Amino acid sequence: TRRSSDLMHKIMQSLNLSGDLSAKGIAAQIEELARREIISAEHVKAVKADKIAKFFASELGQRLVKAQEFYRELPFSRLIDARRFFNVDEKIFIQGIIDLLFKDAAGRWILLDYKTDRDSPDIADRYKIQIELYAAAVEALLNITVAEKYLYLLNGGRLVKM
Repeated sequence: TRRSSDLMHKIMQSLNLSGDLSAKGIAAQIEELARREIISAEHVKAVKADKIAKFFASELGQRLVKAQEFYRELPFSRLIDARRFFNVDEKIFIQGIIDLLFKDAAGRWILLDYKTDRDSPDIADRYKIQIELYAAAVEALLNITVAEKYLYLLNGGRLVKM
């Protein structure tokens, strides 16, 4: 649901990446977010800290923790040539918020979008154009090259390389 998506995005943007990112540590950070009224206290029990911890324990999560720089909830808007993504010959205005963009220790830029959808075989196909649009936007706006793109399915704890 939209509410659970908003909650998970709020948590992922608020976690202290240099703090304890074990399931226990994340649960404590979530309690602290509620205490500081960043999330409501009634939502604390709804969050599966173990699923979030699974991400940070992954190879990609470890690359994030060691990142040279990162952006969370990075808003953008731009006019693009629609032909690159759709079969139309016109300009379209796009805007969005990139959940996470980080530069790993090797200097590669990684784009990650969190999803709360149920996992399905077509999940990558459903978000392919969105992720390509996001990558093109940050490449143009920040003058960088996005080396890797991923979805992270928060409910299932699965990383999908795009």
